[in-house]
Amino acid sequence: MQLVNHIRNDHKDHFRIGIICPYKAQATLIEKLLSRVHNDDDKVEILIGTIHGFQGDECDIIISVFNPPFGISKSPAMFLNKQNVLNVAISRARDYLFILMPDDHTQDVENLYRIKKIERLINNHAVGRLSVYNSEIVEEKLLGSNTYVYDNTFATTHQSVNVYSKPEKKI
Repeated sequence: MQLVNHIRNDHKDHFRIGIICPYKAQATLIEKLLSRVHNDDDKVEILIGTIHGFQGDECDIIISVFNPPFGISKSPAMFLNKQNVLNVAISRARDYLFILMPDDHTQDVENLYRIKKIERLINNHAVGRLSVYNSEIVEEKLLGSNTYVYDNTFATTHQSVNVYSKPEKKI
């Protein structure tokens, strides 16, 4: 993971990166993908889990993934419209917070009114400390290819997500 390598070179002490996902299937997918590109070491600890799993925890860097389910509901009962849930997802970072959220072209994105409120607050109060990137750039920086997720995943009816690699040729 290029982000880890960059930070590792500039950081003297042990540090923790937390990747927070709203849904278990997303956390599982990210965990499987990162296991293919990240080698464990003594300096970097990467934690991946759901919002509920991060309650009461902190990391030096938090990456909050606000990827909504298909068919975004406006209901206040929808998980990504709950203020306490989003508060946990954005308040676990000691030093840096990265938020991955759907862009304005996402169908029904206006129904994510709590996430859109966070976006407005950031745009109004983080002037000079905010950078916005599209998904291809983020994927390239984090995983080394702007099509990494597409190239390494597929959905089946048996499992929510599979991560695969090219078959080994047996001689």
